Amino acid sequence: MTELLYATPTHSFPIYPIKGAPMSEIEKKEVAKLKSDIKADIKSVFENYLSVSGWDVPENDENVSASLILDAIKEAVSELEKDL
Repeated sequence: MTELLYATPTHSFPIYPIKGAPMSEIEKKEVAKLKSDIKADIKSVFENYLSVSGWDVPENDENVSASLILDAIKEAVSELEKDL
């Protein structure tokens, strides 16, 4: 099995893609931190694209843009899941 590596500017650690595998307390804390970081990153990407869509088209419907951006994010995640 290929080991994935998650890296931040301050540290890196392996991600084990086996669901339900037993984890130590430190691994649980790292996974919780990883999830928190991913959620923050995705929110930042979403908000960035939403603001840019408003610049490009001033009469833009923000709800429609938000839906299109979320669809693109979901599609990207789906493609990543297929690659695992």
